[in-house]
Amino acid sequence: MEVALIARMMAAGSDECTPDNRLYQGCRSAARPASVEVRLIGQPGVIGGEVGACADWQAEQQERQISQPGDRVDSYMRAVRERLAWRGTLRGVKASVHRGGLWAIVLAFPLAAICALLYRFPAPMAGYSRGLSAMPLTIIAVIFYGLLGGFVVLYVVGGLGGAAAHAIGRPDERLVHRLALAFGGLTALISVVFMAVLDKIIGPY
Repeated sequence: MEVALIARMMAAGSDECTPDNRLYQGCRSAARPASVEVRLIGQPGVIGGEVGACADWQAEQQERQISQPGDRVDSYMRAVRERLAWRGTLRGVKASVHRGGLWAIVLAFPLAAICALLYRFPAPMAGYSRGLSAMPLTIIAVIFYGLLGGFVVLYVVGGLGGAAAHAIGRPDERLVHRLALAFGGLTALISVVFMAVLDKIIGPY
């Protein structure tokens, strides 16, 4: 059985809402409403006019109040997940940077020995040396140059390569590791070749 509410609102002579004729808290101005027929919320029928708009607004507010607790929980959980994801990404970047820097330092030793075998490599206090006999000297040379600041340069540049590996390879961890190794090795190779041809760039030293 339909229950109908007949609301008749007469013009009050002012366009401003007053506490007596205001239909809901959200209204800002009340035009001169005509006589309208309103059916209760949830009952069949057409809701029209100013009272219909107020009824729709009240229903929306009720639904919003009911759904607010769930929305707050969802928003909180979403924020927690985003924060955890951000922390996981930050840890991944740090690990890739560390891995790339270490690979650059470690690979500098064998690459320097290979460079001395195939071309030449500068040994401290001995000048450029080449061949099998020069390979042991390259280990000492890499340590010497590394302690003078070469290890820091290798770690920083290799770390940048590790960060690039993480940006390119994620979320595939195996790909990130392989790229960090490749970028670290490339950093070490460029450094070794630079040392091998340094006299051609700055002259004899």
